Formats: sequence, C-alpha cells, structure tokens
Amino acid sequence: MLTKRHVKAVIASISLGITASATATSLHPDLDISGYSRYDINQNLTSTPAAQIIDFGTTIAGTATTSSQDPHTSRALTQSVSFTQLGDGVSVNVHLEEAQTQIGEIHNFYDYGMSLTNLSGTVSHEVFFEFNYDFSTLATGNDAYITTEMFLFDNFYTNPPSVSNELTYAQNSSDSLYGDQLDHNLTGTFGQMQASSGVYQFSKLLAPGEIFDFNGWFEMQGQLFDPGSILSDAFASLSIIGFDDVRIGDQTGAGGPPTNPIPAPHTALLIIPFLWMLRRTQRQKS
Repeated sequence: MLTKRHVKAVIASISLGITASATATSLHPDLDISGYSRYDINQNLTSTPAAQIIDFGTTIAGTATTSSQDPHTSRALTQSVSFTQLGDGVSVNVHLEEAQTQIGEIHNFYDYGMSLTNLSGTVSHEVFFEFNYDFSTLATGNDAYITTEMFLFDNFYTNPPSVSNELTYAQNSSDSLYGDQLDHNLTGTFGQMQASSGVYQFSKLLAPGEIFDFNGWFEMQGQLFDPGSILSDAFASLSIIGFDDVRIGDQTGAGGPPTNPIPAPHTALLIIPFLWMLRRTQRQKS
C-alpha cells in the first residue's frame, strides 16, 4: 500500500522528469548548473526519532531517480549532481515520526540547493527555476509539539546571511498544549494536522563569469512531554524550467518569463506568544 511518503516520491519523479523528457531541451553551453540535497542533524541535540526516512530525488538528462536513506545508519547523507537540460533538478522528501512516553527535543535540518556558473566572459544569461513544497505536522497527547519551517534563500552560503535574500518561506506547527500555527499565526485548534504547500517560480540573471547559489532547507523541531506522538511529512523540489527566451514546452522561445509574487518574508512575523518561546530555540546556522 502506498503511504503519503511514497506518493510524494512518485510526484517528485513526475514533476522533475516528465516535462523534460518530452522536450529534451539542453541547457545553454555557457551554463554550468549543479544541485544538492543533504541531511543535516543539529549535533547539539541528540534525540533521534524512531521513524525517519529521507528520499533524495534527482532528474538528470530527463531521467528521474529516487534513493531512500535511513539516517539511523548514517548521519552524513549528501547527494550532489550536475544538470544538462531543462526539467532537471533535485528533491527531498522526509517522513519523521515518534510515539513514546517522553523524548528529548528533536531538531533536524534537510537541505537543498543549486549552484550556477556563467562560463561566458562576454554574454549574460537569465535562468528560470520552479520550487515546489508540501509539508504537514501533527502532534497528539496532552503536551506535544512538532514545528516544520521551509526556507529558500539566494546566495545564503556565498555571502553572509545579512546580504542574502529570502525568496520564500512557510511554517506550520501542531501543538497539543499551546495551540497550532500556520505561518506563526495561531489557528485556534490544538493538536490538529496542519499543512502548507505552494509553487514559487523565480529567475536569476547571471553576468559574464558570475557564480551564484540558491539554498534552502526544512527545519523540523519537536518534543513529547507526556505520552503522545509527533509526525511531520515534508517534500520540496527545485528544478530548472528555462533560460534566456527558452522555456519548458516552448523551444521556440515564444513564451515570456514565469512570474510569481514573492510571499512576505517570515521576518515580518516576529510577534510570537511568550509561552511558545519558552519551549523553542532559534536556529543558528553558520
């Protein structure tokens, strides 16, 4: 029987690969683009959930593959690939679950991103991307919470975060004691399933010789204080959908660039109830 995690893995293969196979449009020879996905545990917090499976997905030259990894056997899970045509990309699909009397805090990160280089010394190139995300949380019992946040930045590691741009962000949390949240807003429910999803399209104009990065991650944080359970499923994919005047499904270049409004960054959502802050820590990512 297909679980939600398996269904997402199938969707990842379809979304990353089927269109590319139909068009088979190669990237411009001036463009060198690679991608990565990896599991990144916060080493200061040692609790490991009983159930945690990661599906790393890739589409390379129109061929989609998925590799399932168990972080219980390795905490150094990284996947790096190079791309050759439109529709290529990476995805990460995570299932995290715990059901015990009481556990220490779980605090894990699942990263994804792309690196771009314009090999030309004289010509600029614009590259277009599509980012898909879908994640949910559920906490049950008298006192349990699980929070998942999704981030996507440009140049997060190339430049200090202070000069990096947050492209899109989403958050949800299921909390059986202090209340559930969507994008840091209390929903009025307690310990109910919370879900977030979206599609974000964006572009980058590469100057001659320019090197640039896009970086993102899921952050999952949760804890059981009494008998209960916590669960989070999260999926994200990042794919190349065009360059210059060429798009997927439009090899003649007749279509215009994809456009999406940029969601308000989460930095505008700074007012969080005091009791909520007592049990949470801020991410420190260097």
